[in-house]
Amino acid sequence: MRSILSWSKAMRLTCFGALLAFSLHLFTPNLAVSSDLTNLIQQGRQHFQAGQFYDATQNLEQAAHAYATRRDALNQAIALTYLALSYQQLGQLQLAQSTISQSLALVPATGGSRSQQQVRAQALTAQGQIQLASGQPEQALASWQQAQADYQMLGDQVGEFGSQINQIQALQSLGYYRWATKQIETLESQLAQSPPELQMLGWRSLGNVLRSVGQLEASKTALETSWQLAQTLPSSSDRAAVLLSLGNTATAFGDRRLNQQLLNQREYCPSWNPSAEAEPYYDQAIQYYQRSAAQSPATPVGVKAKLNALNLQLKLNQSPAAAELQQLREQINQLPVSRSTIYAKINFTKDILCYSKSKNLSNPETQSTVTQLLAPAIQQAYELKDQRAYAYALGSLGQMEETLGAVSPAQEKTRQALEIAEHIQATDIAYQLEWQMARLLRPNNNIQQSLAYYQAAFNSLKALRGDLTALDTDLQFSFRETVEPFHREYVDLLLQNPNQANLKQSRDVIEALQLAELDDFFRDACSDAKPEQIDRIADRQDATAAIIYPILLSDRLEIILKLPGQPELHHYVTSETAQTIAATLKTLRTQLEEPHTRESVKLYAKQVYDWLIQPLDSTLAKTNVQTLVFVLDGELRNIPTAALFDGEHYLVERYAVVVTPGLQLLDPRPLQTIQPRLLAGGLVEPNPELAGGFGKLTNVPDELAAVQAIVPRSIQLLNQDFTKEQIGKTIQAQPMTIVHLATHGKFSSNLAETFILAYDTRINVNELQTVLQNRSATELEAIELLVLSACDTAKGEERATLGIAGIAVRSGARSTLASLWKADDQATAQLISEFYRQLFSQGTTTNKAIALQKAQISLLNNPNFHHPRDWAPFILLGNWL
Repeated sequence: MRSILSWSKAMRLTCFGALLAFSLHLFTPNLAVSSDLTNLIQQGRQHFQAGQFYDATQNLEQAAHAYATRRDALNQAIALTYLALSYQQLGQLQLAQSTISQSLALVPATGGSRSQQQVRAQALTAQGQIQLASGQPEQALASWQQAQADYQMLGDQVGEFGSQINQIQALQSLGYYRWATKQIETLESQLAQSPPELQMLGWRSLGNVLRSVGQLEASKTALETSWQLAQTLPSSSDRAAVLLSLGNTATAFGDRRLNQQLLNQREYCPSWNPSAEAEPYYDQAIQYYQRSAAQSPATPVGVKAKLNALNLQLKLNQSPAAAELQQLREQINQLPVSRSTIYAKINFTKDILCYSKSKNLSNPETQSTVTQLLAPAIQQAYELKDQRAYAYALGSLGQMEETLGAVSPAQEKTRQALEIAEHIQATDIAYQLEWQMARLLRPNNNIQQSLAYYQAAFNSLKALRGDLTALDTDLQFSFRETVEPFHREYVDLLLQNPNQANLKQSRDVIEALQLAELDDFFRDACSDAKPEQIDRIADRQDATAAIIYPILLSDRLEIILKLPGQPELHHYVTSETAQTIAATLKTLRTQLEEPHTRESVKLYAKQVYDWLIQPLDSTLAKTNVQTLVFVLDGELRNIPTAALFDGEHYLVERYAVVVTPGLQLLDPRPLQTIQPRLLAGGLVEPNPELAGGFGKLTNVPDELAAVQAIVPRSIQLLNQDFTKEQIGKTIQAQPMTIVHLATHGKFSSNLAETFILAYDTRINVNELQTVLQNRSATELEAIELLVLSACDTAKGEERATLGIAGIAVRSGARSTLASLWKADDQATAQLISEFYRQLFSQGTTTNKAIALQKAQISLLNNPNFHHPRDWAPFILLGNWL
């Protein structure tokens, strides 16, 4: 069974919870009306801030109607703004959007009195929140920009800062990283000149946003600044809130490192065994949480801090004292009834269940404890008429009953919760419930019903892709805990009956998994281009290309083969555990990078060949296939398939080899049909201030000269000229079809550690889109080929090759040639030179894959470079034509 802990990460409380609190700070209407109506709005605000959203709507609907009757447009607009936010919290996004539109229609679009400007700014702030929650970041950005302009006119610094912080989130969602960075720099400068209390609030809110978009170092810095200021101010609740945020960022650091080591575990409360890298961050987070709770005990913030600390203690296999657990339980029960209180009870129940697991999960006492804790939460959600919270509570009880083996009650609770989630269009909750129902049906051999629920969950998850960054930072999907296991479970069931429909669906599911992995890497839905199916490319443009889809499951390796011109897919199974395959791949990778290991490389490469290629040999032999296009899965991406060995020959000696990140490519075209323009840049010796352990690349000048001799329409940027600014200026002046960068770089599963090295700075993967893409270029002028000839993947990271796919996506290049590890400098120069010579040979139609194959064979046949460590690391990603 899946970890119940994943539920809390999948729930969306609001478009971004930390900012909502900041924005509410702005709502201070001056109500010069009767006390009864004033009380209605104030009660609505209080209910809203307490998480009692249905009650808030009752008060605010009455207030809005009363003000409409009195033709008091200004106060009606204020009531409608709060009402729209309340609808959003209840998951009624369409109603929220229409309500906020009504509010804005009651004030002038521009200008107006000071009161009208204030109300308009507040309504625009709320509209942006609703738009971002609805997956409309561009519209949200526009709303917040308008709000900022109003706040500037009003001289309202608090409102202006809130608008700027909101815009950072929208800019990140849209992929405008340079604009987001400038917005942060502007905000930081303005905060430095503000009163201490405003600085404290602004830095805290900024730190929370930076954490939500994955900028953890910047988040930590902002929150530490907020903490320094909070210590000079009298409010203990503010100090508690900052410490809670610091703890959340420290937890995020630990999670980032833990996610790199987690294996797929199909049990509740898995044994995390955090690595030595993750543990210190978790320990630090626990200290922050404990200090936060001490500042504000028995309050919602203090209880949240204690719950977070408890969760981390369980991760670290630390047993909390029974008295401590009892005290926390009593404090939760004493909190005012609200959505956050309901969630606290649910999450505490999960932690109790996890704590009880080491004793006896099926113990009647444990089951009774779960029921006693969850029953009040479900009842309170029902009484609050909070359907989101009610669906979450019912679904959580169903999942816990599943864990305790009570299948029938679990199915009934899950069914009820799913009906509610579907009714309110809460896709984030529905996804979890559909998956839950699929699991519950599967053991009883209800295969078709189970598959139907898996498919429903798959559709829900795809619909959520664009909204991932809009999820509250504490509630976002954990790729390793939820997304990846779900996809593999679904494929595992599909391939138990490998008919053509199930084979095709399995490929689609695995591709969705790879796209989700990129989304997880970038913290946004980045893959929204106009692609073309590689099946059609093989059928129409390269009748010699076969496509291979290996799928790693826990007990076997599934292989799907697409042959050119044949609509039917072929299917093969290798019965070997994922653990054994992973261990062999890891050893092979290590041996490939070491000298004097040629014979041991052949041994392990032969084993992988037998698993992956040998089952296909007889089928491939009957065709005219010359190129193998791999859509690799999991740890297989760490190995250059060109180096697989059949006992006599390496795979590259028989086939050209290419890798694609998924089943689709961007408008692939043969390079020979294009008049190429080349940017050739690189470093011989890195800037000493940025060296970071990177050595000289003495053969770079010869490499660039050889490339330019073959592609004469070229511009060279070498050493001090190879700066981030100069690269961008050169490409903006004239679009480049080939960008060749002979410089150090690193591919990592950590976004912050995936970069290429310019003379003046590291160019992070997220900056490549800005640096390499010509904004005035047409589709026909896009980068056809990006070559990175001296980069390598981070050692010891199973998902480090995700960084190569990330570079390929962010660069906008149709094809990327990169290395899995840094090969010998001289070997690299020779291979690259031969690659270009083959690619642009007069009178030939050599495509990129075959050009790389011939270049690798030329080194393979050279006695100085016949070890695979010299020729194998270079892989071609994307368009192979």
